[in-house]
Amino acid sequence: MFQSIRRCTVFLPRSHPILTKKYVGICLRFIVSAGFLGWVFSQTDLRTMLQTWSTLDWIRLLASAIIVHLLCTALRTWRLTIILKNLGLAVSPLWLWLSHLRANCVSTLLPGNLGGDFYRTVMLARTSNQKLASASAIIMERLYGIAAMGILSLFGFLYGVFALRHPALRPLAQPSLFFALLAAFSIATAGWIYRHELLFRFHQWEKCGASVARIVRLIAHPLTRTSEGIRLLSVSLLFQLGIITWYAMLASIMELHMSFPLLIAIIPIVELFLLLPISIGGAGIRETAFSVLLVPLGVPPEQAISFALLSFTLLTLTRTLSGLAFFIPCTPQVQSSPPRQHYENQTQHRPIRQKVR
Repeated sequence: MFQSIRRCTVFLPRSHPILTKKYVGICLRFIVSAGFLGWVFSQTDLRTMLQTWSTLDWIRLLASAIIVHLLCTALRTWRLTIILKNLGLAVSPLWLWLSHLRANCVSTLLPGNLGGDFYRTVMLARTSNQKLASASAIIMERLYGIAAMGILSLFGFLYGVFALRHPALRPLAQPSLFFALLAAFSIATAGWIYRHELLFRFHQWEKCGASVARIVRLIAHPLTRTSEGIRLLSVSLLFQLGIITWYAMLASIMELHMSFPLLIAIIPIVELFLLLPISIGGAGIRETAFSVLLVPLGVPPEQAISFALLSFTLLTLTRTLSGLAFFIPCTPQVQSSPPRQHYENQTQHRPIRQKVR
């Protein structure tokens, strides 16, 4: 009997180790999200929270969310346009704006924001016929966004500790300052390496393949120009301030007495926590972070959690409505031009060595 069972199990499909690891990761994220949500909802009165939602002006909320979402998408389009021009690609801003809106809709269907980035990379590569430059542009845009978020998070943390004297942030002041100084030193060292082109003298990236080495060189090109780096970082900071402005509008509609400086101290920290891949779409992390940061300031737990859930709901609605951009026809206009002289001197006279077996 055991031999017959063994013969039957031979023909069953065996699970791939990569897929098994992925499923385990999804289960762990689900457990983390469920645990945080269970703890948060156990500290609140659901009836009071539902009454708060029933008294809100939903038309005003949705209209403000759509307007801010369109403006923030325009800022991201501007940032990507600057990056593409540095890489020698001139793409129609209208087409880039529509592709951003479509990518926002795709990101609601696929887990995480990587779905939207993958969609933009594929569409840009298909339009421009330059796969490596397209991937480099999307990676570079994501890096500048994370850098701006980190700068605002550090500023907000310092403001919350020393100016607002936030009780939840003061115990973390010393270790956070240590890690902030370590991160600043790492960024300064990386900038110095990019500035003096030390990364390309050791040819370490060439061992990973010609494509990876090419992408690294494309990413490093705008970083070697101080003016372009400051310009891209400024646009990224404007984008983050636009997100904080939307939270301020949401707080005013909910009649929460939260000033704009207070939101500058809180929102970037919450957004930085949402980047951690430990939950399902940030569920549980968002609500816990707002509860921990707002309740010590006198905000009732029901209002703090309602603020977090409402922001997530409106964000999901606006991203879903961004799918209407699929019905707007737009012909992409791409003009390829050689990159700037600094990049030509960097790549043309430095051939990629192939490994000879």
